[in-house]
Amino acid sequence: MNGKVLMDPYFVRVTANAKPWNNEKKNQGRTINVGETGSIELVLDDGSGKAAKIDLSRFKIKVETPSGEEAGTIKEGSSSGRYIVNFNARAAGSYRITVYLDGRPVQSDPFLFTASKPEPPAQNKVADVGNAKTIEVGSRATLSIQMNNANGTPIRNGASGFRFELKGGNDSQAAQFSQSVNVQENNSKEGEYIISFSIGFAGTFQIFIYYNNQLISKDPFNFRVVSSLSGDSNKSKEDAVLGLGDNVSFDVNINDYDGKPLTGGKGALQVIILGPDSDNNSNLTYTVNETSAGQYSISFTPKTGGVYKVFVKNNGINVLSQPFIVRIDSSIIGGIRVQGEKDVSQSLETVNKNAGVVNAPQFYIGQRMSIALDMKDPQGQKLKAAENRFRIELETPSSGRIISGTAQGKEYGLEIKEKQEGKYEMAFLGSKVGTYRMFIYFDGKLIQVNPFEFNVVSRDDRQRKQAPNPNETERDVQVTFDARDDKGAFVIGKSTRDFEVSLTDEKGNQVKEYQIEEQTKGSGKYALKFTSYKVGGTYSLIIKFNGSTLAKKSFNAFA
Repeated sequence: MNGKVLMDPYFVRVTANAKPWNNEKKNQGRTINVGETGSIELVLDDGSGKAAKIDLSRFKIKVETPSGEEAGTIKEGSSSGRYIVNFNARAAGSYRITVYLDGRPVQSDPFLFTASKPEPPAQNKVADVGNAKTIEVGSRATLSIQMNNANGTPIRNGASGFRFELKGGNDSQAAQFSQSVNVQENNSKEGEYIISFSIGFAGTFQIFIYYNNQLISKDPFNFRVVSSLSGDSNKSKEDAVLGLGDNVSFDVNINDYDGKPLTGGKGALQVIILGPDSDNNSNLTYTVNETSAGQYSISFTPKTGGVYKVFVKNNGINVLSQPFIVRIDSSIIGGIRVQGEKDVSQSLETVNKNAGVVNAPQFYIGQRMSIALDMKDPQGQKLKAAENRFRIELETPSSGRIISGTAQGKEYGLEIKEKQEGKYEMAFLGSKVGTYRMFIYFDGKLIQVNPFEFNVVSRDDRQRKQAPNPNETERDVQVTFDARDDKGAFVIGKSTRDFEVSLTDEKGNQVKEYQIEEQTKGSGKYALKFTSYKVGGTYSLIIKFNGSTLAKKSFNAFA
């Protein structure tokens, strides 16, 4: 109940069992079962809303029981200013609890509780135990039981009323079992109790559960306790360098409960793969093959980078004491470390995100298309002067698949260039409308999970929606400029994404499609290229690098 100011300087608010005390029922109080612990929560503040921190020695708890007066206990609650008062209801009858602070009661009336013997629990409310469950020696098993009174109301605060009896073992084993039992009331469901225990020896056992010395079910809980399956696997590959598309495989040797190789167990094996997000990657396909007596080979192909943990069970029982662990580096594809850069047209990251083609870039006929990749070996060293180790296969709309280094490849401008140490550009010209798919091989091995895609459209198709009248013309425009830093030194090896560009036509419309290339490798001289479709073709151009203006000019594309 909300208290009134009974002392200075403390203002006392009182709740019981974390619920507001019902002042209207103060004469009736609360009902608990004999053997349960009654509990009251006090919330004290200083009158201004601040928690009152009080030494516990200043409290006194008086409990008037059916057999006389005794002291209760008090402890600090979950936060400052909260205090929990407890007492034991050892016999049936009325209990009056008064809480004193500095010798004065904190409430105008005592808290009232009535303790009564609980009715036997309804038999049909006991959890169905079903058939015997199999558990491992020493592992903890759990049961959940719903405990209700005969009138259907949940039994609360009854954990101390349980007693357990183990059948099937000797007295020493029964004593070990009793010491292992733990009973917790489920805070989220009234009347439900979670019972956990362990049995440290193999065999078949029955567990009988009593509440207040009454058997709660005529049928016991049946358990088959077995020695642990033994298993081991070849070394985990957490420190190995595996990449996307690599097949992960490992062997597991499994012995049965008698220590003999477990044969014919393929169908009973469960493989649980936890990926980088720690969720069960049930969408990953894995295979299990029995390669010899008791030896099983497990393999799967990760789809994303990160650490994978693989757990193996046989009929629900763990085979491995530790999971098999493998680390996948998403920048390694086909054994080569590949890093995409937003260079020239589109980046590996954008085009091949998560090893899948997304939002294929769109170009027009005759435009040069390219992908720029940083190439490193598994040790992280740059791959230098390796153009001749690449092969590009380009799937075209009408000519089938063409290969770099051939006459047909030259017709499409299919080429490989090392722009900087370890940085390679793969480029071609889209001569026909349609979708082009680029496959890149290094030392004969495909280094991407999916091909890069480019959509090529005609210029008319590309601009039809923008054209205000049929008299517009087009022209490819190139503007050259030098790139120097604040000290006047040439800036080399840069590309479109490294520059800030503002390019507008005479109506103030922004031109968004352009490319910037270094004219000669290492020269610091660049060319900005775009296609003008405007009559008159007057443009304003500003180019910046690291905030410094490199070029600022106006020009007519058709002059």
